[in-house]
Amino acid sequence: MKLLRLIISCLFCPMVIFGQEKAEVFTWHPDGKPFALYDDASLTKKRIDVYPDVEEGMAGMIFYIDVESDSCLRVIIDPLDYLFVRKGTLAVNTRNYNNECFPLYEAPDAMSRLVFQSHVQQTVIVYGICDGWLFVEAQDEYQQLVRGWLPPNMQCGNPYTTCG
Repeated sequence: MKLLRLIISCLFCPMVIFGQEKAEVFTWHPDGKPFALYDDASLTKKRIDVYPDVEEGMAGMIFYIDVESDSCLRVIIDPLDYLFVRKGTLAVNTRNYNNECFPLYEAPDAMSRLVFQSHVQQTVIVYGICDGWLFVEAQDEYQQLVRGWLPPNMQCGNPYTTCG
């Protein structure tokens, strides 16, 4: 029973696992094609393909991630099982509703230099994680790509709700 409660809490509540704060994200399929989840961080042992949700367009499954390496992000399946995914295949929505600004910082720290901010809510692509902060790629008002660290309070990892 304790193990079942632990698994449920890991799947539905942001928390710290093994010293790393995790973040909720979702799969992103802009081309409508599946991508692979791997058993290893070197991305050589494919376990399963993840397909987009046909009814929802480019979004797919919701996952939690907690660690990054040079080329991949670690996906938490349960507290004792992990898979790996190539960077740039997961996304998160910005949580700046009601005309708020979402910021992107130079480092995963609100005291670091602000590199970008926008009032426009958008889906951003995830390239890294550090203590719950996500390193993302967003678009500015001229459709130019900009990268920076998105704070946890500005992340909405559920493509089907507004996280409001």
